[in-house]
Amino acid sequence: MPMRALVSDRVSVPDVLPDGTDLTPYKHLAAAVLQAALRDANGSPASPNTTEARRFLSGNSPLLQHWCRLANVSQAQLLALARRRRWGAHGKNGRRAGPFQRTSR
Repeated sequence: MPMRALVSDRVSVPDVLPDGTDLTPYKHLAAAVLQAALRDANGSPASPNTTEARRFLSGNSPLLQHWCRLANVSQAQLLALARRRRWGAHGKNGRRAGPFQRTSR
């Protein structure tokens, strides 16, 4: 499945799951999605999956929050990793600079 389909913000994200729901399968899925995003983000810069994964991991989307919450992963640590690797650096005036451009010297 393409990364774009897994991380799209266009899907509906439930705030809660029904009572009595076994969360184990959801936690496994969330961990797999985050692992796939990290693997793709470290891939070839020419790959569309790499660009999408870097954008996903460097953003503050409700879907990233959802996957992190389910997988019990710190979203703040993922965002810090993305900043350190300049996957979603922002340039002057808060404009997105693109995943591979330097924003300062």
